[in-house]
Amino acid sequence: MFEMLVIIPSLLFISPETIALLTPIFYLIFQKEHRLTRLSMRLLMYSFGTYLFYSVPHDYLRIPFFALGVIITNFMYLFFYFFKDIKLYLTAIFNSYVMISLGALLVANVYLHSEIKLSNFILFFLTYSLYLILIILYADSFNMSILEKIEREKLKKKMIIFCCC
Repeated sequence: MFEMLVIIPSLLFISPETIALLTPIFYLIFQKEHRLTRLSMRLLMYSFGTYLFYSVPHDYLRIPFFALGVIITNFMYLFFYFFKDIKLYLTAIFNSYVMISLGALLVANVYLHSEIKLSNFILFFLTYSLYLILIILYADSFNMSILEKIEREKLKKKMIIFCCC
């Protein structure tokens, strides 16, 4: 879902239909496993996001509703395919959905300004850059906590083996 961090700002410049077609093609080229499943799921996610994008009459809400459509279909995908593992990662999934929604709202703020000025563009660029830095720091700390958890489990197994001998 981290590709959404790149896709959301690009909605200011290209149509969601283009994203719905290009992203699955990139998955088809760069993914090594489960290409067809990922391709069809990405196409469904971005198609539903595109539907919600055009169903909202206000420009300000279009990008957040696109993100909401992608989030809903992604959760359904995770729920159906990874039901037994979803409980382990529920906090991480919720946090990533909140971050994607916040990013969509940040990008949608561009529509609040009546005209495009250099100062508004610089403010948007700095705000979204800071937002991306915070997300990278969060992802890094989350990955470190997962690695620490794995190491603790390995240590417990070694201690049990050592104690049993």
